[in-house]
Amino acid sequence: MAISPNVVAEAVKDWLNDQGSTFSESFTATRGYLPTLTPPQADTLKVEVVPGPVMSRAGTRTKDFMVFYPNIVFISRVNGDETGIDVTRTDELMNFVHDVWVEFRRQSIVLQADPSVLGRVIELTNNPSFDANQLKQRLFVSVLTPKIEAFV
Repeated sequence: MAISPNVVAEAVKDWLNDQGSTFSESFTATRGYLPTLTPPQADTLKVEVVPGPVMSRAGTRTKDFMVFYPNIVFISRVNGDETGIDVTRTDELMNFVHDVWVEFRRQSIVLQADPSVLGRVIELTNNPSFDANQLKQRLFVSVLTPKIEAFV
C-alpha cells in the first residue's frame, strides 16, 4: 500500500502526542496543510504538523523506497519588552525543539496501521525563524523537518 505525505504527517502528529509527556513543554500536536502563524495565547506552545515533499525510487520489484519531509512548526508567544524578547524563555524553547530532535533520532515511527511499515528518521533540519515581524510580535517560531525513509 502506498503511503502519502498526509499519512506520514498524521503519523508524526500521533508520535509527537504519544511522546509528549517525555518533553519539558506541554503541548498537543495538530495537523494542518498550511502552518498557521497566528500567535497562540500567552505562553501556550502550538505544535502543528504539515505534510511536505516526498521522493520515491524503485527498491525491489514489489516495493519502493520512499523519503518524506513533513514539517513540524513550533510557535509560542514569548514575553519581552520594547528592547526584545525574553532570551531565557527563548532558550528554553530552543532546547525543547532540540529535545524533540533527539527523540526523533532514537526511534522509528509507525507510518500506517500495519506496524511492519516503519519510518526511520535519517536526517533532521531545524530552522528557527528570526523574522523581524515575528520578533516584534514576540513570537518564537521554529520548523523541524525530519527526513523519514520507508520501504513500502
